[in-house]
Amino acid sequence: MVQIIKTLEELQAELDSGKNKGKIIVLDFFATYVNILVFFLKNFIFIFIRWCGPCARIEPKIKDWSTGDFKDSVVFLKCDVDESEAVATEYNIESMPTFVFFKEGKEIHRVVGGNVEKLKSAIESKTSGKDTGENEDKDKDKEKDKDKEKEKDKEKDKDKEKDKGEDKDKDKDEEKDK
Repeated sequence: MVQIIKTLEELQAELDSGKNKGKIIVLDFFATYVNILVFFLKNFIFIFIRWCGPCARIEPKIKDWSTGDFKDSVVFLKCDVDESEAVATEYNIESMPTFVFFKEGKEIHRVVGGNVEKLKSAIESKTSGKDTGENEDKDKDKEKDKDKEKEKDKEKDKDKEKDKGEDKDKDKDEEKDK
């Protein structure tokens, strides 16, 4: 079963719930763009509702997974970004669908877009016990290493510029001495 989240308080209650302890929580931020066109034709009313395409395509899979493959290891939540702006803003949601993964109340991963295989693979890796969040730590460490390398490169560039400046001064001094 997939539960709809409308407020930050509802989300926090799910994140803190003892029934979800040890489970991965996947929060699906989706959008419904409702354009209602009403046509009256021989006493019939036709209403057309247009969905976010990728959101609509992935929704049946999430429902299937919530009662099938992942029913014991994953809690699936949904949040309509148009109805729950505070929740979407809190998690800086910019594209739909965006799936935010939580474990023990903390965000551990994100998948952006409606790629079913990518989402399923991410869920499997987070629920298999093989991915304990170390990948995120490694990614953060890699980013820190890259930042350190950039700083070192900047320092080297500064030193080279300084050396060039000193060499020019040295050349000028030697010309004066001649």
